[in-house]
Formats: sequence, C-alpha cells, structure tokens
Amino acid sequence: MDNIKIDFIIPWVDGADSNWIQERRQYREDKVDDSVRFREWDTLKYWFRGVEKYAPWVNAIFFVTWGHVPEWLKTDHPKLHIVKHSEYIPEQYRPTYSSHVIELNFHRINDLSEHFVYFNDDFFLINKTEKTDFFSDELPCDIAVLYPNHVNGMDCQFDHILLNTNEFFARHFDYKKLIKENKKQWLSVSYGKNLLKTLLMLPFPEFPGLMMHHQPQSFLKSVFSDVWNAEPELLNATCSNKFRAVTDINQYIMRNWQIGTGNFAPYNIMRRGVYTTINEYTNYQKLFNSKYKVLVLNDDNPSIDFEHEKLRLQNVFMSKFPEKSSFEKD
Repeated sequence: MDNIKIDFIIPWVDGADSNWIQERRQYREDKVDDSVRFREWDTLKYWFRGVEKYAPWVNAIFFVTWGHVPEWLKTDHPKLHIVKHSEYIPEQYRPTYSSHVIELNFHRINDLSEHFVYFNDDFFLINKTEKTDFFSDELPCDIAVLYPNHVNGMDCQFDHILLNTNEFFARHFDYKKLIKENKKQWLSVSYGKNLLKTLLMLPFPEFPGLMMHHQPQSFLKSVFSDVWNAEPELLNATCSNKFRAVTDINQYIMRNWQIGTGNFAPYNIMRRGVYTTINEYTNYQKLFNSKYKVLVLNDDNPSIDFEHEKLRLQNVFMSKFPEKSSFEKD
C-alpha cells in the first residue's frame, strides 16, 4: 500500500461567477431559481487545510472547475492540478451544468492515478487518515449492503436516478450469486448492524438495491472505462443532458460496478464519517471534536438564516484549522 499513488479529486463551482450564471441561463429552459444550490459558504480553504493536515500522503489533488478558481488558491502548488471541463469532457457534452457529466468522465482526466478518491466540497477531513481508510490491498474500501429503493413523493428526481443506477446493476449482476460466491465481501462482520439489512433482504426474489453513502468515494480509474464499454448508449444519454434529469444515472454506477465485480475491500464506511445538515440546531463544535475522520456538511435547507449559519461555521472552522495551508497564497 505504501507504494501506490492515491489522488484526490474535487469538483467546484463558483455560483457567484456572472459569466457562468449567464451561460447557464442560456440553456435553462424552465428558468427555475436554484441559486441556493450554489451559495458560497467560504469553506473550501478549510478542505485544503484538512487534507494537508490529515492526509499528507495524498499524491495529487485534481481541482475540477468550469474555469474559475478561488482567488486565494495557489495554482502553482506542486500537488495541485487545475482541470477545466473543456480539458477532459468530450465536446459533444459541453457545456454542462450536471454533476453527472462531470463525474462520469473522470477517467478522461490526464495524469489522474488509477487509485483516486472523489470528494464533494462539503466533505471535510477532521482527523488523521491513512491510505488504508480508502484502499486496502489496492482495492477501494467500500460497504456492500442490500437496501430497498424508495421514492420520496416531494422531490423524487434523485430517487429515480438511484433506481436507474440499481436497474443497471440488476441487468449485469445476479446479486444472489454474488453473495453466495463472495461471502467474505458481502457478509463481512465489519459492517456491524448494517449486515442485518442484507440478511433481511436475501429472501426477496428481485434485487432490492444497494445501500448508498454520502462520503468520499474510492475509485479505480479503469472501472470507468469498463462501465462505458458495457453500456455506452446509457452513459451517452446521461452525458447529453445539460442538467440533471430523472432518466439519468450517476457516479454510483461506477461504485456499484466495483462491488459487482468484486473490486472492493469490505470496510464500514459509516464508522469513518458522520453526515449532518447545516441548520441552527447542529452542534458543529461537537462534530469537529468527534472521533470521526470525515465530516459531511450538507446544505439542503433553503429557509435557514444563511448569514448567521455561515458565521457560526466559519468560527468553528477557524478554530479547527487556524493556520493556512500551503495551497493558499501568502
């Protein structure tokens, strides 16, 4: 494990960039105001501070962007690669405003290592990590647990996308056969109570779905090419959409393929990180002081007092990471 190179990849959007906003509006037919999805919490620099402090072993960081970069970012840092959409996403899919297109084409990024970890900009390292938190025996650490799909009646686009992704899995893999032939991976005691979910789902004749997690995801770059070769029409259809659509699949298709082909090492992801939403009831300090290695701060509440919560978050982040990282300009 000491010899393998592990890269991190993080996409970022400057939701306040007027050029990006104008370009996006040209393609947005419904003109829905979804600006809340892109409001800026000014926490990105703390992501870099966390990586430098708690994952100094990382080989390189690939910062994926439409074209903008934070003014404070030291773009000539030897570990930092700035990657524009135009540099790796095929021309027929550009411009894109769908994270699915950005994610599904990661394998086209030059110099990205075979072993890499995908971060969203709301995933933060808050305690020391090792390579073995993400890869074991050169395989991605992951959790294979059966979990029933569901559809939320209020906003079901994402649920449909998960259904599409799990349908793809069912077309290519016999889940009962997989479990029978790979018990150590599927029935690992390391999964803890999550193992019960699989055991309860086993009697069902049809594939119920896989449990998803919203945390840093370990990938093998070559798997992306394998999936594109398996169903190019499906991925082409998703990548042809400028915005997310209920007919899409997403990057979980790559993760699921790794599980289906046995290219993963059993690991209880849920013990590695903690997920919370940003709101006035969240005790940020308690979370930062926890033993978890990853903190996920999800912004999905448009009604919160944004400025108040932003100030609260900034204070806690500054307390946790008071010193600049080498990725920040002097």
